[in-house]
Parts: sequence; C-alpha cells; structure tokens
Amino acid sequence: MNHTDTGAARLHIRAAHAADRPAVVAMVRTIWNGEDYIPEVWDAWLADGSGALLVGEVGGQPVALAKISALGPGEDWFHGLRVDPARARQGFGRAMMQRCIALAHKRGARTLRYLTDSGNVTMHRMGREHGFRLVYEPAWYRAPRQPGGSLARPLAPTQIERLQADLARSALLAHTGKLYTYGWHTFDMTAERLREHLAHGQVYALPGAAAWAIVTPREEAGWWLAHAEGPPGELEQLCRDLCAAASAPAWALRTLLPPAAPCMPALLAAGFAGPAEHMHVYELRLAEA
Repeated sequence: MNHTDTGAARLHIRAAHAADRPAVVAMVRTIWNGEDYIPEVWDAWLADGSGALLVGEVGGQPVALAKISALGPGEDWFHGLRVDPARARQGFGRAMMQRCIALAHKRGARTLRYLTDSGNVTMHRMGREHGFRLVYEPAWYRAPRQPGGSLARPLAPTQIERLQADLARSALLAHTGKLYTYGWHTFDMTAERLREHLAHGQVYALPGAAAWAIVTPREEAGWWLAHAEGPPGELEQLCRDLCAAASAPAWALRTLLPPAAPCMPALLAAGFAGPAEHMHVYELRLAEA
C-alpha cells in the first residue's frame, strides 16, 4: 500500500458542523495567498439544503472539505474542494471527490460538473481519473462602465418562442456543449431556465432589435453576462448599453465565454477586455436523461 492509499484510509468523511468553522478557516488561511472565499460562504453552505457540505477529518481534526449542490433537477455541482496544505499528497482530495460522486449517484443526478482554473493540473488529472470530461474552456472578460443612459429593457415572457428558436440554432451553445456559466456555476441551457430568466426580468434587448442577452445583476461586483445572441452590430450596441445601465463602481459586466465564441468580436468591440484567466468546465455523466 502506498502513502496516498494509507492517508485516504485514515480519512473519516462526515457532514460538516457549525463547530468546524474555526478549524476550517485555519486550514484555508494560506490558500490563494490568504484570499480563499470559504470563510465567506461557510454559513450559507452549511445552511444549504440542496446538498451536503462535507468535512474529512483525521484523528478528529478537519483536514479536507468539499461541497455538492443541486443546481436543478438532475444537475449537481461539485465545488469547494480543499485539503490542508500540510496534508497534501495523501489522497484526501480524491477521497472527497469520490464521496461526492457517490452522493450524486445516490441522489439520482444526471450530471455532476465543476469549474476550475486552467492551471489547476491536480483538478484536471483527478477529474479525468474519475471519468469527468472537459466540456469547454471559457475565459474571463470584463467591460467597464460606459457613460450615458440605457435604453435596454427586459423582454416579456411572451418572447419565449422567439428566443428558443435562437437557441436552437445558437453557434455559441455549439461551443459550450449547450451549457452556460454565471454566478460561478455552469448550467444546462433549458427552456425552463430561459423562462425563469424572463420571469425575473433578466433577458435584455434594445427596442426593435433582434439581439438579446441574459444578464444577472450583482450590483456590488458588476453584472454577469450569462448568454448573448443576435447580429454582431446589434449585440455590440446592446453590450455598450448594458455597461451604461450597470451601477457597479468598476467593472460593469463580467462574463465567462470561450475565446473562439462567435459573439466575442462584438463583445470586444463593445469594450470587453480579455481574455484573462482561463477556466475549464468538467462534466461527469451519471445517467442519461
């Protein structure tokens, strides 16, 4: 038995408790140069009933963390995998991933996905070892605020059929495996989700124009441009307009899209800067729809 197997065999995985917070915060304090987001989301994750927050411990001491969340029927999301840097290379990360895969199977999920940085070779290798496939490789683009007012307006739910027709022939979805990413999660692009965006006033267009975009407002950090369709000239103007509508102090719009996406020339012409950090979206097919 090698060192990795020995370490994983000693790992006890259980549901996280509120009392684990100090140990977990101490465990991640040096990750990402002290800027790990785990302390910020700990309470929300602990209260999230859509999926388990797991702690791996050795001798009663937390040494690993992982979260599984339900994004929708049949769609599970794997995130928050952490291992105490002092306990690296002992198989703890693999053990946590295996437990989350088993939970997704037990929950009857159709897919399990995760998003990771293009340079995180450990997560790439671990995912491949467990059957995940790379679906697409988006990159960060950001657009600054623009002066002036905004004419863009949310589309009415009655526009659903026209928008679905656009999605059925979408060149962008062809680049993303019919997925789209916003809010740090990757989702199936479905008619139900499109209806939800419309119902929440998150699908914007300029009057009389064919171009449209799904935008999810987050005032403190800029808006997410989740998806965009339409003629390049109209799409460029729509993005400029949305950059005037956002009230964020710095970056008005952010998006995660493949650099080769057909809409990118229009977004770059509208003032988007990038590509910045490149990301990988991985997916494990657990069952067919």
